[in-house]
Amino acid sequence: VTRRQDVLEILGDPENFTVVSPHSLLDETFGTMMLSVDGAAQQRHRRPFLAPFSPRQLRQIAPPIIEQTANDLIDRFIEKGQADVDAEFSEPLALTVVTRVLGLPIEDYEQLRGWYADFAHALANFENDAAVRARGLQTRDEFRAYVMKHLKSLTSPPDDPILRAVLSDVQ
Repeated sequence: VTRRQDVLEILGDPENFTVVSPHSLLDETFGTMMLSVDGAAQQRHRRPFLAPFSPRQLRQIAPPIIEQTANDLIDRFIEKGQADVDAEFSEPLALTVVTRVLGLPIEDYEQLRGWYADFAHALANFENDAAVRARGLQTRDEFRAYVMKHLKSLTSPPDDPILRAVLSDVQ
């Protein structure tokens, strides 16, 4: 679906169009969440994220992080004289910005990158490979434990990550 009118029709017709599916790899990997439910359940899951992820809030937080990260990555290209734009710019830019905005330790970049790859494989596991599924579930559990470990540090200054705002709305 690419036309705006078609998108609006689909969004306005929850009886015929739904994200709920017994074959959902998203649900299988992460469990019930805002991207895997519709209606009131989806709104309940989304509510804590609305203010922290509003365009206004993100415009305040993200641009300096994006600019600094992009400049740092480009500086490495200059030193080397060449770069693989996907592996050495796009991927680290996206993951570093998300990590910093959320308030997770950037020192853990390689671990987060590995988890991201595992999640991508699990969500594309249309062949139902049991090993890929098991790795996705293990990664989900590892990532959940990692985030829970860092939640306490997110509740105190000096940083002001988005996850702290989400937590304050949930508590």
